[in-house]
Amino acid sequence: MDESVKLEAKMDTTNEQTKKKELPPLVATFEKTYKFEGKEYDKIDLSGMRKMGTTDSQDLDDVMRAMGRVLVNKFRDTMYCKHVAMRATSLPVEFFNMLSMKDINEVENVVQYYFLVL
Repeated sequence: MDESVKLEAKMDTTNEQTKKKELPPLVATFEKTYKFEGKEYDKIDLSGMRKMGTTDSQDLDDVMRAMGRVLVNKFRDTMYCKHVAMRATSLPVEFFNMLSMKDINEVENVVQYYFLVL
């Protein structure tokens, strides 16, 4: 086997490993446990963000405009991140409104991590 073929074969292996890369969890872990609609929550899984598409983004932007919010950086806006989390988890606004400032900040951090870092 000549050197260029070996190099290409090695690259194919590298690409296969990249494709099988495990995605990091998207979980917001709370400082305290919340009771909501008969369930207890000490964390929420936000991996539903991975399934969101263009129309979700447009809908969220429309909601922010309808609420009169002008966003300079939407991923740094608490309300925007809250609405992303609502859509990703199917939990209602009442759930997110009861979170402490520290815990909604944790939700924001996961949303920001997903959209701005990954």
